[in-house]
Amino acid sequence: MNCFKWMTASAILLSGCASTQNPTPPTAPKVTMRTAVEFGTDGVKVSPSIELTKVLVPANSASSALPSEVNAFINRAAGSDAAKAQRMRSVLSRANTIDRVLSLSGAKAEAKGEKPKAIPTRDYLPRFLSEPRPTQGREFGSQYRDALNRATATYGVPQSIILAIIGVETAYGRITGNFKTVDALYTLGFNFPRRAEFFQSELAKVFELERKAGIDVEQLYGSFAGAIGYPQFMPSSYLAYAVDHNGDGRIDLLNDPVDAIGSVAAYLSAHGWKPGEAAISQQPMSDKRFSAEETGMADDWYAAANFNVIKRYNNSDKYALAVGLLAERFRVFNQ
Repeated sequence: MNCFKWMTASAILLSGCASTQNPTPPTAPKVTMRTAVEFGTDGVKVSPSIELTKVLVPANSASSALPSEVNAFINRAAGSDAAKAQRMRSVLSRANTIDRVLSLSGAKAEAKGEKPKAIPTRDYLPRFLSEPRPTQGREFGSQYRDALNRATATYGVPQSIILAIIGVETAYGRITGNFKTVDALYTLGFNFPRRAEFFQSELAKVFELERKAGIDVEQLYGSFAGAIGYPQFMPSSYLAYAVDHNGDGRIDLLNDPVDAIGSVAAYLSAHGWKPGEAAISQQPMSDKRFSAEETGMADDWYAAANFNVIKRYNNSDKYALAVGLLAERFRVFNQ
């Protein structure tokens, strides 16, 4: 795994300006806050509108005392580093709880003792397999063919899989999320008891990323769960697995698709990708079967050796199947 080379603030900082989707990917497009489609738990589509990130429940103001649990979190995360603790208190005093984040994450339903509404597989898959996603993927793959070749040579992950993951995650940089990352992680870290430890840990990692990479965390935007950039890495994954794939001495998953390509491959390799093995197959290679009736596809599909590696990226059978099926459209890039 390449060592993390930290970029300057100007290279990684998000502008926070909304933009619309383009019909074809521009050369190295700037990834900024998007007023675009978001997907909640289980792939539920959220219509784009200003209401998506409307702050409904203010957490606290700059002049008010932080809740005791937030102060305890800061003390744990900052330790004896007084400057870090001061920065965290300053930012978190302005953090907001976002009601929409609680809805999309399933936290609100769970608090009521309900299960989040599950979208059927046959309705979930077309979101990623229908046009224009495959065409966008082929265009992106042609534009960054050299980067894909080098990623496959270095990490053993097929180009088709790398293309499929970036396509499912952000439509090749078009849909990166318009939730303020600090607010999203604050909301889930202190309002979702079952997963509080995880999201508080990710919130601490955002401040670590800020100090090491020069990010202004108050200008960082991503998904409702706190994932950022082309590959939608959580902050901890950004710190652990992001690589300088273009060799320019810095790592930028927010604006640089080449670094994103290498980082997706590095992540999958680190989580056990088996070179030469498939993720899904039409042959019965496991007991996990996805019937044509269930998927709406022409044939049955089965999970194969690398299926569970994709689930390390997103722990969902439907997600891994969507990646595998979209990758089938890009097999020409593996030749």
